[in-house]
Amino acid sequence: MRVVVEEMLKKLASLAPERIDLAWGLKGKLQKLNVSLTFIRDVLHDALEKQAREESVRIWLQNLRVVAYEAEDVLDELGYKVLKQQVEGSTPRKKVSNFFSASSNPIAFQLRMRKKIKKINDELAEIKKDVVGFDPNRAVIISSERAPQTSVSPVTHSFLDKSEQVIGRDSDVSEVIELLNVSSDDRPPRSLIDTTLRRLKEGLHGKNFLLVLDDIWNEELDHTGNEELEKWDNLMNYLSTICVNSGNSIIITTRKQQIALKMETSPGHRHEMKGLKDEECWFIIQKIVEFGNDMASTSGELEEIGIDIARKCGGVPLAARVLGGLMRNSKEKSHWLSIKNNPVLDSVADDDAGILSILKLGFDHLPWYLKPCFAYCAMFPEGHRIRKEELIQLWMAEGLLGTANDPTVE
Repeated sequence: MRVVVEEMLKKLASLAPERIDLAWGLKGKLQKLNVSLTFIRDVLHDALEKQAREESVRIWLQNLRVVAYEAEDVLDELGYKVLKQQVEGSTPRKKVSNFFSASSNPIAFQLRMRKKIKKINDELAEIKKDVVGFDPNRAVIISSERAPQTSVSPVTHSFLDKSEQVIGRDSDVSEVIELLNVSSDDRPPRSLIDTTLRRLKEGLHGKNFLLVLDDIWNEELDHTGNEELEKWDNLMNYLSTICVNSGNSIIITTRKQQIALKMETSPGHRHEMKGLKDEECWFIIQKIVEFGNDMASTSGELEEIGIDIARKCGGVPLAARVLGGLMRNSKEKSHWLSIKNNPVLDSVADDDAGILSILKLGFDHLPWYLKPCFAYCAMFPEGHRIRKEELIQLWMAEGLLGTANDPTVE
């Protein structure tokens, strides 16, 4: 959001207001827009920090986002016309007289542009009224009425590199191994009609195998009818047909309880992962913060705060990883206390809502200039392998990395 406001202020500065004023008398309206955007930019930092714990701030930011994108479109349109006039004009006198002359109806375009800018100024004025007790150095309290809608899809990976360590799962490993040792001789073969699974069966024929299907789930399963449930029955039948020989096993992991129940072959063949212990969450945080194994290197105050934060992880490994990343940004006591006292941590749970709140907390603590870069990655489908060089070029093309004249941008 802050990037959008900063870019609009740059566009306003580059619009050659003296020519616009001579042509249509828009200088005053653009100056008013500049004042409003500057005011909003100054309070955005505080608002972005507070949105995680204050609903009114999230509503205010949602309303601002709508108006900001409208303003950006108007400034882009105005900037295009100014640029076109600069290219076509040959003398200063001609530049003024030909301003927007390429339009088939310049008077109508002029009136439409003035109306749009006035509407944006009026909307920004209303948004500014919602800012109470403004302190340009820090404080801002915001109130509004409309509620925003947000949706984030967490992305996970199923591999473990050599530098990673599995923490607090020894008992889970033992239980899964016990389940794998259960004989499957009594599983009756069923029909196989799916092409992909047929190819899989052919590839595994005559071999001993362990097939792992990781993170199987369906967003619609909670609100679906018999037709969707039948698809899971079919998948179960297909997999049972593949795994007919003794010694072969299939492991399915899922975040949905309904799917686990659906895919369970017989009672006792389902293992539910429990949360980590508090000390295990603290161990994960320590590794990310890079305190090392030497507890003496940790100050007493920070250690106490860190342990309290670990207790608030709710046994969720992802929460420990995200919070550890936030704590690594600064080892100041005030920074750690701000994380510990964040209301998001009061209701962490190992479900979609809890995980999303933790991911949102991590996003909110990113530097403002990195947020649009991170959000841009949502353009790619889940599981897509992104080339670093290509992504950087795309960021630069979108203007997310500053000016092209800066040699350090890339």
